[in-house]
Parts: sequence; C-alpha cells; structure tokens
Amino acid sequence: ASLPERINGAAPPGLKVNEAWPAVRRAQEIVWGDYVITLRWESAVPDGARETLAALFDGRALPVMKKGKKGEAEIDAGGLVGQAALSPGDEGALRLTARLSAGEPSLSPGHLLIALATAAGAGFTPWRGAEIVRTALLDGAGERFV
Repeated sequence: ASLPERINGAAPPGLKVNEAWPAVRRAQEIVWGDYVITLRWESAVPDGARETLAALFDGRALPVMKKGKKGEAEIDAGGLVGQAALSPGDEGALRLTARLSAGEPSLSPGHLLIALATAAGAGFTPWRGAEIVRTALLDGAGERFV
C-alpha cells in the first residue's frame, strides 16, 4: 500500500504512480498499452492540425529512430499503433487516444509523437507540450492486464 508513495518520493517531476499491486502474471503477457495524450499549442490549435494528424493514421509507415539493446535502429511507429483517435481537448489542445504495442517491438508514446511531428511535414506547426497518461495495459486478448 505504501509503494506508490515511496516511488513518487523518488520519481522525476511529471511521473506519478497511482497504484501498485503484487504481480500475478508475467510481464511478457503485456501486448498493448492504452494512452491518452494531450497535445498543447501556445494559444489555439492551428487550423487543419487535427485533420493533418488524423490522416497520418491511415496505415502509412511512420519511421522513427529507437535505441535498443543492439544500438539505434529505425522502426515503423505506424505499424505499432493498434488504434488511434483524435478529439478536441480544452483550449489550445487536441486529445489523442491511442493503443500502442507494448510487446516486442514496443512503441513508446514519445516515439509516436516524434514520428507524427516528422511525418506532418514542414508546413505543420508542432505542439509545444504534451501530457501523456497511460490508462491501461492489455494482454493479447485485449483484456486488462492485472
């Protein structure tokens, strides 16, 4: 019961543990991670930003460099997204709900954001900040991992 408080006391700013429980399953059974990512611009979301980002989830390759055990390699972030949806957030924000591969290979939300910003192109005004919240871990059957 005291583990989240102890971890939070040593965690870097912006990282917060809400719950902890004894492991009853193997971590290798985790296949997906569900995330809510809030993308924030300085004032308003630029015209066309939502449409530009939504179009990137059409099955195309979204290359991004990722460090691994064997060094740095390019991965296809687009092929590691199970599902994604964009919706309006509060003022100056878009909300991206995404299911990302947590198996092998895995895709972190940070790598997805790098791939999206790169693929959006030179005329796209990138967000100024992002808040990432993992809402669930899922097994291969799509059941919540506990």
